[in-house]
Amino acid sequence: MKDSINFWRSNPEDYFHRVLGIEGEEPYNGMWDGQYAMLESIPICIDKHKNLVVASGHSLGKDFIAGGLVPYFLQVWGPCIVITTAPTGRQVETVMWGEIETRYKAAKAELPGRLLTTRIDIEPNWYALGFTTKETGQMVGKFQGFHSPRVFVIASEAQAISDTTYEQIDAILTGEIGLLIMIGNPLRSTGYFARQIKNTKDNMVLHFSCLNTPNYKENRQVIPGICSRSWVEKKREAWGPEDPRWFGRVLGQIPKTSIDSVFSIDLIEKMVERQTRSTEVRRGLAADVARFGDDETVIYGGTNGVVEAQEIYSGLSTTETAAKSVMVNTRIRGGNFIAVDADGVGSGTIDTLYDMNLPGIDLVEIHSQGKPIDNQFYNLKAEMWFAAKDRAERGDASIPNDEILKEELLEVKFFINKKGKIQIESKEDIKERLGRSPDRADAWVYFQWATENASPIRKKDRWSDSDEVVGGNSGVSVGSKTGAMAR
Repeated sequence: MKDSINFWRSNPEDYFHRVLGIEGEEPYNGMWDGQYAMLESIPICIDKHKNLVVASGHSLGKDFIAGGLVPYFLQVWGPCIVITTAPTGRQVETVMWGEIETRYKAAKAELPGRLLTTRIDIEPNWYALGFTTKETGQMVGKFQGFHSPRVFVIASEAQAISDTTYEQIDAILTGEIGLLIMIGNPLRSTGYFARQIKNTKDNMVLHFSCLNTPNYKENRQVIPGICSRSWVEKKREAWGPEDPRWFGRVLGQIPKTSIDSVFSIDLIEKMVERQTRSTEVRRGLAADVARFGDDETVIYGGTNGVVEAQEIYSGLSTTETAAKSVMVNTRIRGGNFIAVDADGVGSGTIDTLYDMNLPGIDLVEIHSQGKPIDNQFYNLKAEMWFAAKDRAERGDASIPNDEILKEELLEVKFFINKKGKIQIESKEDIKERLGRSPDRADAWVYFQWATENASPIRKKDRWSDSDEVVGGNSGVSVGSKTGAMAR
């Protein structure tokens, strides 16, 4: 066994085939050239004390390799500590540790340790652990609690990890072996990940392009799970060769301009059950109506940017959604606006609401592709998202403590298009990454937009003892303005 361990330290690809059971058709044997390059870089990085940076297009098997590297490091380089991290719980638990669990189940030989949800235990100082970078942000210095002569850190979605988190990671990589593997889509031209892609002196840098895979070249599924030629060509047609998404998500190259998240992790966490303060009462609700399949219909109602009542469900008709909206309005003690995404099936809901002749309530039709008020935005959708962000930064917006909503807000990204306009990426792109439609995030943004543009129900009585602090249970109202078109 000792001879095998020594051999695998220089040849991790052999471990993947013999121990993990990775197999496939010749000449690839279950992996494509980029994945082999990633494995072949590991012993070089360890020997030369360099980090490994993988700048990759979409769906090219990065997490597949990362999942296999966890048992590889534990068995071949142990005793050691292996840490996996990413910005969201879905990325850590479902994607990264889903791959690890698959490798343990499919292995040809017994793999080391006891596999738990996001942990593998062997001995007190010999284990693997997974957690989100959000957790490290809430507990500065958490990374510094790991001490071992050999530490391996795998950071997925590296482009979305903050510089302060990387500073914490660097502090634990000072032993005999300290290897950081950063894998992600280079969607930003700035930030730590972008700088490390450019730093070929201290890092081994690999670029994975969707155009170089056997799936693309042979126009068939040679390697399961790798992106297809049809996906690439659809993106070529939709984006064009100068779009930053083409550079980052197809070519694995740093774009000329960045694609960035609208909401940062820190801003999202600050909004959780935040109290808001206003001298005016603005109260109402917004609905994002489900279109098909597993999509959710989401209704958020409340006061001054605080969600006080919600309905989240699938399968009801647009008529029933109109009735649900009226019920939510009653629960928040009577708002004066109801905003509805009126494109697609949402048109049925808004038509039903018109037919109900609701006294004292402004019905606000939201058409996301409509013309924005501010010319710097590509459409109303982009303007609404940034209006919601502005409210959050001012302290005027609050979110319930809902992990799904938080994850969706974090996942939505923007870019500067060829006309110099701020544009939100397509819902199809978000669904590919998130695995679902960001329905809760959209409904919350509509709610904030409608609140911002609402007519006040009343102003605070200046002789009252109340400061109109809103949080947990409180109240608000909205009227329609240009852009969120009302009949």
